[in-house]
Amino acid sequence: MPLRAAGVLIDSFIFVPIGAVMAPFGSSFVATSIEAALLLVYLVPQIAVWGMTVGSRCVGVRVINKTGQPPGWARSVARGATPVVVGLVLYPIAARLARHSTRPVCVVNAGHTVCTTPVWHPSGGAVIGVLLVVVTHLVVVYGPAFLDDQRRTLPDRVAGTLVLYRHLPPA
Repeated sequence: MPLRAAGVLIDSFIFVPIGAVMAPFGSSFVATSIEAALLLVYLVPQIAVWGMTVGSRCVGVRVINKTGQPPGWARSVARGATPVVVGLVLYPIAARLARHSTRPVCVVNAGHTVCTTPVWHPSGGAVIGVLLVVVTHLVVVYGPAFLDDQRRTLPDRVAGTLVLYRHLPPA
């Protein structure tokens, strides 16, 4: 499992510039959906054709179908879309919690009331709520790997894929 995480981390560094381009659009549902679609454009073709991304190749991890071949397009789309769908289902919950975290904070000083709306204020337990949504996403998507002797995550189960851990020859 640590190898998979290392591969994802490497892919994340590759994907950071795309996230930086999307940053000016904020964290709206539309911006988040576009970023998720761009992530799929990065992941799906590599998994479909080679069975590995740049990150997974670096750490010697490969995705295969039941016949031992790269998963192909349909399985790769299903595998890539599963965490995105889970995230999009959980997004409204996180957005609602975050919206409640921007309540005005008012202070009375020398008879004058000054109110500000902070960018992030932990009122109503919003910080804990958003963290709970993130943790729930991680548990739902990746938790099954800890209960499966083949270490299959939810996306692997949905797509019918398996991850092989082996050292690959240098490129």
